[in-house]
Amino acid sequence: MACDWTKIKSEYITDSKSSYRKLAEKYAVPFATLQCRARKEGWAELKKQTQDNIITKTIDKDTDKKVDRMTRLMDVTDKLLVKIEETVERLSTEGIVFDKSTLRQISGALKDIKDIQGIKSDRDIREQEARIRKLEKEAEASDDGDKQIVIRIAGNAAEYCE
Repeated sequence: MACDWTKIKSEYITDSKSSYRKLAEKYAVPFATLQCRARKEGWAELKKQTQDNIITKTIDKDTDKKVDRMTRLMDVTDKLLVKIEETVERLSTEGIVFDKSTLRQISGALKDIKDIQGIKSDRDIREQEARIRKLEKEAEASDDGDKQIVIRIAGNAAEYCE
């Protein structure tokens, strides 16, 4: 029976859980033959590139969604700001004096818009920078220079040796 190497290669490259051993069993191909062919044709590198492309596309899609959401949110808050400005202008030209409750509602709405749009005052920015400097100093003071990194790989060791 002839072996469909294109199908086997495609399955290996596109299926993140596939391995040479699993495919050899599935398609009744000697493991050594499959492994040799895969090495010659660079299947492992192709699989890595495919997985990297998938990750990149997923990140790009997620980023596009977030940008679209933020754009819509900014558009809505801009429309709200225009309505507030129109209302304040209309009431001012009609000579209506704002009571404390109305002023609180307007200033509250403006603060909400500022928070939603992430607008920071100079004071907020300076305060945040000061906190960052403090955290950096604390991190430097607690760094004893004796760091140890341990990497543990769980699972079947044979899977990692292929």
